[in-house]
Amino acid sequence: MRGLNFLLFAGTALWGSVSGLALTFEAHHDGLNVNRRLDCYRTPDCQDLRAKQCRPGYTYVGWAKDSCHEQKPNSGRPICCNDDTVERFGVDANGKPRECIWRGTGPNCNGAGEEGEVVLFKSGNGGGPTESDQSQCSTGYKYFTCPLPGWDQMMAECRWTE
Repeated sequence: MRGLNFLLFAGTALWGSVSGLALTFEAHHDGLNVNRRLDCYRTPDCQDLRAKQCRPGYTYVGWAKDSCHEQKPNSGRPICCNDDTVERFGVDANGKPRECIWRGTGPNCNGAGEEGEVVLFKSGNGGGPTESDQSQCSTGYKYFTCPLPGWDQMMAECRWTE
């Protein structure tokens, strides 16, 4: 999303300089960023995963293995998202809340987000929840993806034109 904001800003700045209009990033940032920010983080330190601790106002959505399991069993780096962000993930066709997941299978990892997902983190080890296995990547990466808020609405408004 950051890259998209930059491209939108760069295009707006170019248009503004060509047309003689001066636009400032701060004044127009909210108008350029149609999708509200995903507020998620991965804890910097290894923790006991049974506790699933996040800062107040944040929900546990997964964990990164990194080198934590070498230090202590049942440990990892929790991944947490703001409660509002998790709510905006929406529900699937069965009414179940959409969840984040690690994509990619070792040892030759080729993880990538699927349609309607956004990549938050990458890792050679992955974590949980996972679509396949816990094996480490010898090449490539596993990617932690979450549902892109507003995807269904955006797709419902898209159509082919002539």
